[in-house]
Amino acid sequence: FLSLLQQENQEGHARKFLVVCPTSVIDHWFDKIETYAPNLSPIKYHGNERHVSLKNIQTHHVVITTYGILLRDIEILKTKTWYAIVLDEAHIVKNHKTASYRAACSLPSTVRLCLTGTPLENSLSELKNLFDFLVPGYLGSNKFFHKNFMVPISQHQDYKKELLLQNLIHPLKLRRTKKEVLKELPEKIIDKRYCQLSKKQAELYQQILQQQANPLLDEIAQKEKTISFLHILTVLQKLKQVANHPALLLQDEQYENYESGKFNLLKDLLSEAVSSKQKVVVFSQYVHMIRIIESYCFKQNIRCITLTGQSKNRGSIIKDFQTNPEIKVFAASLLAGGTGIDLTAASVVIHYDRWWNATKERQATDRVHRIGQNKSVQVFKLITKGTLEEKIDSLISKKS
Repeated sequence: FLSLLQQENQEGHARKFLVVCPTSVIDHWFDKIETYAPNLSPIKYHGNERHVSLKNIQTHHVVITTYGILLRDIEILKTKTWYAIVLDEAHIVKNHKTASYRAACSLPSTVRLCLTGTPLENSLSELKNLFDFLVPGYLGSNKFFHKNFMVPISQHQDYKKELLLQNLIHPLKLRRTKKEVLKELPEKIIDKRYCQLSKKQAELYQQILQQQANPLLDEIAQKEKTISFLHILTVLQKLKQVANHPALLLQDEQYENYESGKFNLLKDLLSEAVSSKQKVVVFSQYVHMIRIIESYCFKQNIRCITLTGQSKNRGSIIKDFQTNPEIKVFAASLLAGGTGIDLTAASVVIHYDRWWNATKERQATDRVHRIGQNKSVQVFKLITKGTLEEKIDSLISKKS
């Protein structure tokens, strides 16, 4: 679309576009523009040397920056003449009370776009805020919108008002689903694989239940005092860590000293995939687990690359996995590697532990099963029998 806007330009000078995105995908944007829109010259406005790059803006068409830099440098960015502004992962600024939202709205432009793969699940007010950025005033004032749409739809389930709102926003949105735009995308096969706790895991699991979980349940049943949510979450996390690998709970770097039923299952899956010349992406929510997987692969002479919140040079890490046939395994934390990247070189996805949110898990899988994928994708979800993981799996299935 930006490429088309530039081609149709009759103004005699190149149009300037501003893309605002999360830090984690700034390299992704740069690479995709260079690959698919060679007539647009991108530049990254980010980091300590960013003011130097802004001086060279005359020779570039697309300036890519982050929400953090937008907020910090808004007075500088406001002085530029932008033809189009793109907010990627626009749900980040869905709250009109935040400084980032106000900064985005203050930028002058002819065309505005919001991109998001995340549904607006929470409230109609968030939808209103994004439309106030896109077309200010189109849905009326906040007071008008609250009275005429939010109350009738949210509180009284007024179908006519819901239909009216749908009709109002319909001409201004384009919803692209995989079924509509990826007719040739290979199939995605989802397979749940079950395993048992090892003897050591079972001992630790029962110990946590008896010493921490059961007393909590007794306190909840008595209803005499408020139980901290964080206290409950801590116990749940410990149970999940034991199901993954005892070394996580015990914070022991010598993971070989313990046996894990799930880790044994992972070894088998990795062995099968690598021997059949397939690349594998493994997701876990625990950085320690990522390190264990990396260490195991190293000892087995399997080239492995990792991505966590602490990783530098995300772009080069992803590019290495995508282009180097020797790198067989990509191990990533779900939060760092679950959105905004392409991992289409892989054809196997393993969710080592389950996330509470079905959408997050699906988004992570779709790093592999997306545009550019030409192989069938096998997705494995590992579940330890007789543990909290079965409950989580049931909860995810119910949500889906």
